[in-house]
Amino acid sequence: MIIGIAYDLYRKSGHHYARLIHCIRSNYECIFHQKSMWFISTDESVDEVQRRLGIFVDARDKLAVFEANQGDVDRFLV
Repeated sequence: MIIGIAYDLYRKSGHHYARLIHCIRSNYECIFHQKSMWFISTDESVDEVQRRLGIFVDARDKLAVFEANQGDVDRFLV
């Protein structure tokens, strides 16, 4: 499954972004699209990815995890 991840962390400290990015890079085959957007390939569900990454965000942060397909990836990477 291809999953898209987008985030905006309220805490502007690079440390918080680094922890989230490390989790994405360590656990998934991934494509970095923009500063805060990734596409990953995984056998996990959207909910499982949301839970895994959710530990790095708080109530003020924004985290979107959504199912994508190869066409979505191809369009974004043009």
